[in-house]
Amino acid sequence: MRVKLRELKNEDWLAVHAYASQEIVCQYQAWGPNTEVESKQYVEEVLRDAQEEPRVRYVYAVIL
Repeated sequence: MRVKLRELKNEDWLAVHAYASQEIVCQYQAWGPNTEVESKQYVEEVLRDAQEEPRVRYVYAVIL
């Protein structure tokens, strides 16, 4: 199986929400389960951080 990575896009909030809204996924995390608003805010924050210089945060979408 080949796995590809790409920068996150604004419309990826739906995929982020699909996992971040599940209690089992975040049970040992300091966040979540996320609401739709929180998932959208997370992606917006990631996109803003990607524009920073110097860039210190890298978030990628996994493409199968």
